[in-house]
Amino acid sequence: MRLTPIVLVALSLLAGCFGGEDGTSDPVQDEPVSGLSADADLTTYAPFSLQLCDQGYRLVQVAMQATAASADRSCDFRVTKPLEDPTRFDWQGQHGPGNEVSMAVDPNSPLTLAGGAKDYTVSYISDTADCGEYTVWNGHFWSHDGGRTWANDLVPGFVGDPRPSPLKGNLCNTDPVSVFDSDGTYWHNGLNYRGAREDVGDPITPTGDGGVLTGSQIFFARSTDGAQTFDRITFASYGQNDPGIFNDKNWVAVDPDSDHMIHTWTNFYAAAPLIMYVESFDAGATWSQPVPLTPGPSIPGITGGQAGLAAPTGQFSMPQYDADGDVWVIWSAAGGVAITRGDRHRDLIEQDERVATVFEPARIAVTPGGMGGTGCLTKADFRTSVYPVFAVDTYGADHRNRKYLAWPAAGVTGTGIWVSHSDDALTWTAPVEVTKDLPEDQFMSWIDVDPFGTVHVAYYDCSVDVGGTNMTMGYTYSLDGGDTWAPNVWVGQIPFDGDLGHHQSGVPFIGDYIAVDASCQAVHFFWADTRHGRSDVYAATLLRDPLAMNAYAPELGSGGVSCDYDGP
Repeated sequence: MRLTPIVLVALSLLAGCFGGEDGTSDPVQDEPVSGLSADADLTTYAPFSLQLCDQGYRLVQVAMQATAASADRSCDFRVTKPLEDPTRFDWQGQHGPGNEVSMAVDPNSPLTLAGGAKDYTVSYISDTADCGEYTVWNGHFWSHDGGRTWANDLVPGFVGDPRPSPLKGNLCNTDPVSVFDSDGTYWHNGLNYRGAREDVGDPITPTGDGGVLTGSQIFFARSTDGAQTFDRITFASYGQNDPGIFNDKNWVAVDPDSDHMIHTWTNFYAAAPLIMYVESFDAGATWSQPVPLTPGPSIPGITGGQAGLAAPTGQFSMPQYDADGDVWVIWSAAGGVAITRGDRHRDLIEQDERVATVFEPARIAVTPGGMGGTGCLTKADFRTSVYPVFAVDTYGADHRNRKYLAWPAAGVTGTGIWVSHSDDALTWTAPVEVTKDLPEDQFMSWIDVDPFGTVHVAYYDCSVDVGGTNMTMGYTYSLDGGDTWAPNVWVGQIPFDGDLGHHQSGVPFIGDYIAVDASCQAVHFFWADTRHGRSDVYAATLLRDPLAMNAYAPELGSGGVSCDYDGP
């Protein structure tokens, strides 16, 4: 049964649920909550108002009304482990910094999460520095208890790694993307550069030559054991030894109803960016040759000699499947947010024909305004990326195939997060600033739609430190298809200074994106956080309602909860 959207109750009532007999709120909202009585009135809880902690849960902190965090417990969880002994070559029990994160939830097992990050551990436990001041190599993390505890690893193949890996010979990789297939297979996608492949003569190399330089090599690592290990790594787009080719900002999507996968990225060839794509018809075992997303000019080494109109230029492309199995891709173009639809010829696919996806001419969906930082963004030194993010409601309920865009732009009180939606990708609603009530800058948004059609938006928010430079993870959601939005909350417990993180070049950096992914029971967050004086990966979980506590905190309840349970 679909959860019935309930009207958000007054914030004072929410606080009263955890207060004394007089209904006043507890002075510290972080104190442990022992559980709920069997006859608890669930309608007194707004959806996603309970945050999972290492000891039960807490009432999530309403933005601008939060109290001091309790020092002896955590409701947001450190994913990257502290560095204990840099002389010990141990990349699983300890970690250097990490940032620029991606994360996904297993649709078959909502307590299983996996993610990645740009990770600098190699330089912190060895003398290797192959990417500038630091070596960057993708970190890999997984949790089997809903995000409470995390295991750490690096994708196999980094310099000094004793394990066999097709990635050996590469010195650096970056730009992690995490995604689960509908059968629970996990994919970690990234970009290799600086080095050459050791597996010379691999038959899947598009040109048949081996040992090619990897300034533009794209890899796909597969896991079938809950994201703990990778049993296969495949490649696409090798760059053909052309120093003018540089691939950047990749993203991948998996069709839940077939073995089709699509991957897009930006190819900066001679400083003229093209949005490129490859696709797989066999669940990532092999990949097509790279071509422009819309027909482009013939450029040796990257388009396979295809002729046609020039592709729109841009950056930060994102593919998504709709409920009918077609592909939609958005990216940041010169005139705004570009969007195109890819026809997958489903009639031929049903006959097991491998027919290339055909994309329509791109059009501009929305034209975001410029950045308008008035607070922390005017003081910070770390890189602030500006790009749109994209989600499609594929669950076939009230807003089947509705498409959502979110992006940072000038707002009421500085830079805010804006959202627009469309049912046909032709007519878009007037953008709504979902953070208009916050007094500081918000940026680096992410968006997802859960199986009940709830739209989730996360972002960095500097309103936790008005007039300063600290920030935290902010969040809001919509139960009615993006028409109205819940009050903004702060997921992070402790504000942090983004300038304390670093890039492989050594400059201040917290990554170019964050992550939010939702199941039917909870919404999960992944972000870079410098509360320990360096950039660490952090995670947090908000529960849809108290019934989900039976699954996520079994010590407070009994038995599991299925995804078709009746909510409040």
